[in-house]
Amino acid sequence: MENEKWFDLYDRETPKEIKASEFNSLLDVVNQTLEKFSGKKVLSSFGQGVTIEKIDDMSKKLASFLIDQVGLQKYDRVAIMLPNIFQYPICLLGILRAGLTAVNISLLYNAKELKTIFIDSEAKAIITLDTFSNVIDKCYEGTSLERVFFTGLGDFLSFPKSFITNLSQFNIHQTSSLENIEGSLSLKDAVYRGDLNSYKDPEINESDIAFLQYTGGTTGPAKAVAITHKNILSAMDQMESWFPGKFKERFEVNFLALPLHHIFSIVNFFLFLKWGASNILVTFPRSIDEIVKTLKDVKPTIFFGINPLFKAISEHRDAKKIDFSNLKISLAGAVPLQKEVFEKWKEMTGSSILEVYTITEACGFAAIKPSSPEGYEEFTGIPPSSTLIKVKGDGGAEMAVGEIGEIAIKGPQVIESYWNRTEENNELKAKDGFLLTGDFGFMDEKGRLKIVDRKKDVIVVSGLYVYPDEIDEVLKKNPKVLDAAAIGVNDSAKGQVVKIFVVKKDFSLTEDELRLYCDTHLRGGKSPEHIEFIKAIPRTNIGKVLRKKLRDL
Repeated sequence: MENEKWFDLYDRETPKEIKASEFNSLLDVVNQTLEKFSGKKVLSSFGQGVTIEKIDDMSKKLASFLIDQVGLQKYDRVAIMLPNIFQYPICLLGILRAGLTAVNISLLYNAKELKTIFIDSEAKAIITLDTFSNVIDKCYEGTSLERVFFTGLGDFLSFPKSFITNLSQFNIHQTSSLENIEGSLSLKDAVYRGDLNSYKDPEINESDIAFLQYTGGTTGPAKAVAITHKNILSAMDQMESWFPGKFKERFEVNFLALPLHHIFSIVNFFLFLKWGASNILVTFPRSIDEIVKTLKDVKPTIFFGINPLFKAISEHRDAKKIDFSNLKISLAGAVPLQKEVFEKWKEMTGSSILEVYTITEACGFAAIKPSSPEGYEEFTGIPPSSTLIKVKGDGGAEMAVGEIGEIAIKGPQVIESYWNRTEENNELKAKDGFLLTGDFGFMDEKGRLKIVDRKKDVIVVSGLYVYPDEIDEVLKKNPKVLDAAAIGVNDSAKGQVVKIFVVKKDFSLTEDELRLYCDTHLRGGKSPEHIEFIKAIPRTNIGKVLRKKLRDL
């Protein structure tokens, strides 16, 4: 690689380029972990730990069952729709060990969205909680699903915790449609009926698709990003190179609060599985009481999160009771990191949060802030090892320093295609091999990248570009506003104008008062023509605003 301007901001031990991976597939990572960390409890859920041998045995049994008794063939797709519990990594590894592709699905999708995904991915099976049976019952017919595996939340815990956990879920979800779903099976039965002796390692190439990762659908219908073994292995190597000498085998305690269906979490999981870490599975990421309780017990060294999560923890009444003395690395992705959250977290833990540009198309690792920050900085990050980023204009020409354009990225962690999207794949990469991200931003003279907004969300008012994220941040600084989001709506005179949706923190806030605030703090077509107060801003489970849902209101 050429001597890029951002290299001056690298840690002196961080290489400009990563070496070719020592592994050919993610299964090689698992096999090495088995050899090096025999007897190590690599997963913890609901306070119970499980060894790598037990996880691997169960995953091999599941693989055997999927091949021998369900009849799945190499490259078939199997969907996973689970929270962070033991069953998720067991199923993830079982699917890969069968030579299949895992389709990771958010728990927030409704029946209509799920049916679209089942048809698009041509999934042959899905593994989900029994409490989701009512949703599956509404959408499985007319798809390629041949088997539906159900599991209770506590099925893979030891007694009596398994019984208590499942009972609590039964009390919450009283109704079930299990008996209505043709081809439904118990995941627990499938694992125990699988023949370990018949299992054989599949032949996997680094270019094989490991995961279909459906994007959040914040601007339109969700589409599947086809992620290969090489993509994940490259992102793991880039992450390691960013923190040279930081990780210690067997010692790390990795706090997995982000859902495993998110690609940032999958890279995290495999990376620290490789290091023989204790991976703490957080099942209910929205229950801050439970998260704080778990944090007090485990003394994490690694914490991947999002801005709202770091904020909620630092503001919790028991936050000062958490022992963060072992915390080495805190990473925040998905949504912008706020200055006050950064400062409060650092004051509480002594650890700075590094912001990461976590697009799915780059395995959640497109750019990251330098590993030794002096303090909070407004930019999003710089390209990691073996990664190039350009900011391009409409015609594909590279923009000058400080000028806003579409961000384009190139690197081994970057995908080659979307699933079943021929037209979009033709437009995915420019002739120079750079992937067009659909995000607007700019790069400064040091090579630091700043994300401004999604291309599809940009509002064009009388020919001027207006960025919703900027409006959102100004609105949330109003002490009477709890949450807010902006969209563009059609206007006969200006083409588009700004409409804002606001959740009140102080119910005395009036439209006239808010309009005066906006006119004072927002100029150049940014002040809203329309204001609507609502109860909640629709967001994904990682905090991104679902602007397409706001447009439908």
